[in-house]
Amino acid sequence: MDWVRFLSEQGVSVSGPLPSKDGNLAETFDIEDGPLHVSVFTKAPARPMQFSMDWNPYFHRRLGELVGKMHSATRIYQPSEGIQKRKSWLNDMRYIGQSVPKRETIARREFDEVVEWASSLETSRDTFGLVHTDINHSNYFGDDSGGVTVFDFDDAHYHWFAYDLSAPMFYAVLSFHLPSMDATKQDWFYGPYLEGYTQHMDISDERVKRIPGFVRFRRIDLFAFICKELDIDDLTNDWDVKAMRRIHDGFLVREPLV
Repeated sequence: MDWVRFLSEQGVSVSGPLPSKDGNLAETFDIEDGPLHVSVFTKAPARPMQFSMDWNPYFHRRLGELVGKMHSATRIYQPSEGIQKRKSWLNDMRYIGQSVPKRETIARREFDEVVEWASSLETSRDTFGLVHTDINHSNYFGDDSGGVTVFDFDDAHYHWFAYDLSAPMFYAVLSFHLPSMDATKQDWFYGPYLEGYTQHMDISDERVKRIPGFVRFRRIDLFAFICKELDIDDLTNDWDVKAMRRIHDGFLVREPLV
């Protein structure tokens, strides 16, 4: 919450925490089942963005601007005194390793390759920091004027900015069933999204080339989450079924979704 408060103070459009009457961002109450921690956030304006109705190049550019502004501000963020530092991407790796069943040999091969690749990357103030990690259509609201507000920072941890940047790309492909980054998709989503991002955050060609690797990272991450939370042998939700099919197809050909 310290970071979200910081982002709000820097002018980033986030659903920020509200202090209690005592000035605390969280209050703890003792109840029968144990301590209850309570926080209150500002309500995100606007509404959920519907894929079929609201997604367009202008919105994609504004979404990119929001992500870029968030990353740019984060480069100077330092946790306030007494605030415990959030965990790093290595905790993601432990979670994935524990969640993917051993019988899923193709997925585990993908996991090993992603770990080896990510471990070779450098970290610097301009490439690595505290990020949201799950910027998908369920975690932001938008309006007809292009305003976007992001919320739900529960999974925030230290990761590469390019991983955070790749998340909306990953979910656009998964939700629209886009097969690849052809010219049409470039003009409709990827181009405007990256143009918006670079209004606030520089990104070199070399880092852009790493985005497909981070899409692979996100893909195995989502696969692990579904394995952990659901019975993958008895999926009933249509989105889950299609998502798992797309993810498995990506594992087989070893290509990113974008």
